[in-house]
Amino acid sequence: MTLFHGTNKTITDGTATGTFFTDNFALALSYMRQKDGNRIYAFTNDEEFINDIFGKDMFGEHFISRCFLPITNLTCLLLVVE
Repeated sequence: MTLFHGTNKTITDGTATGTFFTDNFALALSYMRQKDGNRIYAFTNDEEFINDIFGKDMFGEHFISRCFLPITNLTCLLLVVE
């Protein structure tokens, strides 16, 4: 399973506990654009372990990290924004 985090920031060490992710790439892209960003960070892991690392928000729409995720566990997609 791959989760995405759209942002306007360059992450150099990792994401903080409580960072929002989504399994919907289009939603991450939309959020990135709202923030005038050009990066989406992707986190991939076996679906059975996702609940060990992430919890759902109160509406069940987003994944919230339960721990620091090192940059080595993230893939940065640098996007050209027109």
